[in-house]
Amino acid sequence: MRKHLLIITSILLLVVYFSTGCKKDDENQTNEFLIQVDSLKMADTVDFGSILDVDFYGLIGTNDCYKFSKFQQVESIASDPENSLRVQTFGKIEDNGNCQAGLVYMNPVTLQISGMLKGNFRLLALQPDGTVMTAVCYVRE
Repeated sequence: MRKHLLIITSILLLVVYFSTGCKKDDENQTNEFLIQVDSLKMADTVDFGSILDVDFYGLIGTNDCYKFSKFQQVESIASDPENSLRVQTFGKIEDNGNCQAGLVYMNPVTLQISGMLKGNFRLLALQPDGTVMTAVCYVRE
C-alpha cells in the first residue's frame, strides 16, 4: 500500500512540476527587442518650457506580429553632453499563430519630451549594435 502511494505521489509531483515548469518558462521569456532607429525628426528650435515632439522612424519587423512597445529612458553616462536624454526604443512580438507577412515600420512613433534646460538639447537614441544616434534642438528663452 505504501509503495503504491509513493508511486502515485511521485507521478503527481512530476506532472505538477512539468506542467507548471513549462508555464513559468513561457512567462519568463521576453518578446521585447531593441529597434534599429533609421532616423529622428524634431524641431530645430523650441521655447523653454514647451514640449518637444521627436518622431522615430525605422523597421520594427517583417510581419504584423511585430509592434512598437515603448520608449525607455536610460541613465546618462559621464561622457554624455549636458542637457541630453538617452532613450531606447523597444518593439515586441505578439505571435498569435497567424502572422501575416509584410514589413512593419515606425512611421513615425512620437516621443514627447519636456523639462529641457535652455541651450542645446541632445536626444541620444541607443541602437542595438551599441552605437548612438544623436539629434539636437536649441531651447530658447
